[in-house]
Amino acid sequence: MKHFIFITLISLFAACTVTDVNAQAGKGAFIIFKGSFAPDSIKQFTWVFAQREGEGRDSALIKDGHFTLKVPFSSPVAKRLDFTTGDHGVSLPVIYLIDKPGTYTLTGSISINNGLQYCRLLGSVSDSLFRSFQHLYSAAGRTGTEVTDFIKNHRDNYAAAYILYQYGDNMQSMETVEQLYDQLTTSVRTTNEGQTVYKRINSAKNMQPGSTLADFTLPDDKDKPVSLSSFKGKYVILDFWASWCHPCRMSFPHMREVYQHYKDKGLVICSISIDKYKSDWLKAVAEEKNPWVQLLDNKSLAQDVFALRGVPTQMLISPEGKILLTTIGYDETKDEIADKLSSLLKD
Repeated sequence: MKHFIFITLISLFAACTVTDVNAQAGKGAFIIFKGSFAPDSIKQFTWVFAQREGEGRDSALIKDGHFTLKVPFSSPVAKRLDFTTGDHGVSLPVIYLIDKPGTYTLTGSISINNGLQYCRLLGSVSDSLFRSFQHLYSAAGRTGTEVTDFIKNHRDNYAAAYILYQYGDNMQSMETVEQLYDQLTTSVRTTNEGQTVYKRINSAKNMQPGSTLADFTLPDDKDKPVSLSSFKGKYVILDFWASWCHPCRMSFPHMREVYQHYKDKGLVICSISIDKYKSDWLKAVAEEKNPWVQLLDNKSLAQDVFALRGVPTQMLISPEGKILLTTIGYDETKDEIADKLSSLLKD
């Protein structure tokens, strides 16, 4: 069985295109979340937080069911809010799609037992469309046609870019994703999610077997820069993983066996962590004690260059730098890369 983790969410108002939004966005633009709850319907929670794109976060105290949280706005965004209890022992996260600056009302109820299923955001066209999509997507059995239909009908709305960004990996092929991307209006393509989908499409084209992998440089666990080109002349396994990825760490004992068997026959393994926090990565590296190169992806190459869909992902690179094989996930019953190495290195 293969194990992996994806890197990987109705009240409608007057329609608003992303072109309108970009014209409204700018310095001094804000999103204002106003909580309007009956006191008993949110009494378990005392704070609400919004993470900023850079460092830090905005916060608001919940008092008698009400709060006002002001967040800077620069472009359409999937904004995460976290509702926390008084002792911060419980935190409930939720993503809302915000397509323009302005004031948005949160109402309904929030509880530890029921979570946010009865909480509603009023005022965002994109979020309302997205909630409707989620309902249809789940009810229809996630066939993929829901994504196609949504983009066909809402190609000028930010939610279309967000849905393609979140659910594109479930489509039949990257060619299908590209066809859907081409249907988006120009302004929707320029959103952060639209640009990320574009990068994934181009990266996927460059990651086909037989393609030459472009050189890159990342820091190792001693902060020394290491380049892919330094392994030229050897077979290389690029192993994308993360400290929080259980299937990744499940795969390491078998990988150590493969490494011991082929290290003297021209094999190099290069593990590339996608961890956000360096400290988490270093802790896992120390725990695993894998005897090969350890790098940290501090340049977002996993997404921008390799179009990574999930972890673990492994790529076998030839001595000439060409991609021979890519696998996603860990399967304890078979190892396609080990089988390939056996034939290449005359095991």
